[in-house]
Amino acid sequence: MTTTRRAQDVGASVPAAAEFFRLPDIPEKHPDDMTSFQHLAATGNVSNVAQYLGDPDTTIVSGERYIVPGPAYSASECPYPDLLVALGVNRAAYQARNGYMVSEQGKPPDFILEVGSRHTASADLGVKNDVRLPLNHKHREDIMARTPTVTRESVPENEQAAFDAFVADRGEVPATGPGSVMLNAPEVAQRALGLALYLRTDTSLDPRIRELAMLLAARENDCQFIWNAHAPPARRAGLRDEIVDALRDKQEIPNPAADESAVINYGREFFRTRRVSQEAFDAVLEQFGRNGATELTTLMGCYAMLAFNVNAFGVELPDNITEAPLPI
Repeated sequence: MTTTRRAQDVGASVPAAAEFFRLPDIPEKHPDDMTSFQHLAATGNVSNVAQYLGDPDTTIVSGERYIVPGPAYSASECPYPDLLVALGVNRAAYQARNGYMVSEQGKPPDFILEVGSRHTASADLGVKNDVRLPLNHKHREDIMARTPTVTRESVPENEQAAFDAFVADRGEVPATGPGSVMLNAPEVAQRALGLALYLRTDTSLDPRIRELAMLLAARENDCQFIWNAHAPPARRAGLRDEIVDALRDKQEIPNPAADESAVINYGREFFRTRRVSQEAFDAVLEQFGRNGATELTTLMGCYAMLAFNVNAFGVELPDNITEAPLPI
């Protein structure tokens, strides 16, 4: 069940001028097409649905506008369903944008509808059916916690002391992230997340390279949570936006620095083939030395382990995601 958030929670204002652009209109409809949103609206059904769903400032009932993952995507490659319903979102931004941007709204639409007709059947059952939503509904449903929140009583008695130490160190039981599920085994959580913290913050590697390694592990393991958590700090650490975006889309990396190229080739080779060529290994060794190569390898392996936990246990994305979801 979706909980509708008030306008002040989602930001009822239009996008800031510095980052504003308006999405194009959809292709012109066939004049005989009676399955359009305008036709649906003329029946009064759309108005009735909007009224039933509640707060007009945070509810979208609309259609025939593009749904795009984020500003880096071409609208022409994205869907424009006959009907779109989204609850707890920024309706003003949708209207100003002339479409639905997932990264701006913080989630995909709650419901979409395509109405078929003789004229539109080939598109409805063909190209439109093949177009993926930014984060399709099936995948969104899959990202749901598969185990309840960990409590002191739910862990083995002989690990309750480790549970207490973990919670005392962090000030609370984590509600999300790898720790929220790894705490089912407190001794594992303490050691594994302690290692992750060290590798993330204290190694000899430059922060830009550390963040790149974590992003690479997240992308190659299709981990939405870790990607969303680390793409923003990667950008702040100096990783260029076009590199982050190309990683997200699994595209050729535009003009990477020598150290960035070494990390990307090394990680992609291993995650995709389970092997590393001598050439890729030598490039990492040249850039970072034996100490740095060991740190880098362990960092990517550690974050692959965290991604395994996050994906297997169904750790949910936070409501306030700031990055376009990974195309999976």
